[in-house]
Amino acid sequence: MRSLGWRRTLLGALLVALLTFVAFSETGYTTLLRALATIEGMAATQPGWAAGLVVLFAAVAAMVAFLSSWLIVPFAVYTWGTAGALLLLWVGWLLGGVASYAMGRFLGPPVIQWLGFAPLVARYEERVSRRSPLALVFLLQLALPSEVRGPLFGFVRYGFGRYLLTFGLAELAHGIGTVFLGAGVVERRITLVLAIASALVLLTVWASYALHRCLAGERDARGALVPRGRAEQRIGHGESASEPQGHRVACECGLDGGSARRLHVQMGLRRVP
Repeated sequence: MRSLGWRRTLLGALLVALLTFVAFSETGYTTLLRALATIEGMAATQPGWAAGLVVLFAAVAAMVAFLSSWLIVPFAVYTWGTAGALLLLWVGWLLGGVASYAMGRFLGPPVIQWLGFAPLVARYEERVSRRSPLALVFLLQLALPSEVRGPLFGFVRYGFGRYLLTFGLAELAHGIGTVFLGAGVVERRITLVLAIASALVLLTVWASYALHRCLAGERDARGALVPRGRAEQRIGHGESASEPQGHRVACECGLDGGSARRLHVQMGLRRVP
């Protein structure tokens, strides 16, 4: 979990460096304005299609790791303003979150493996169940990449309403910072760019740290964990959670309804430490 948080922090720092270059560099800023003016002119002829494409791109970006909504934020802000851009992006992110949740819940391990999310889902589904509290789920929503959260919560069959609530709040928090950061780049407000970019990086770091402390605190409160090999053996044999040791394993690992056993048996995965 820590390594994932640090990777996201590094990506955030690289983004800050790129935005700083665009804002400070005459060449970069001029090129950006020309591109934005060209795209805005094209969008003016078909505004409905342009808005739909922004929503669609944001939805896909929330589902796959190799796309980022940052590619369209300056265009959306330049064309529709901060409020319009936030609305379009947030709707797209929600649609992407709903679609990825449905894939995890109804299509399950084959799709998770095909998308390449199996190792991360196998790692975090040990810590999540359908009874996980909202506070923990919200921290997960803030700390984990959006493309992992939907398959994860869908696979463990976490309640859709609670998932959508926490997902929407997390995306709204990031979205507000994102659109104002994009506006700062477009308007070349250097101080605003640096302040908001730093705040977004710090938010990610804080969420990862708070999530780690929360999970560590739960483990300490419940006592020592059963050795992993023994736990996997007992779960693999289908031990009833009503037995004292089985109940302890289920509580510690956050398993619900044999979700870990289904994932690892169906996909042949080992648990990621």
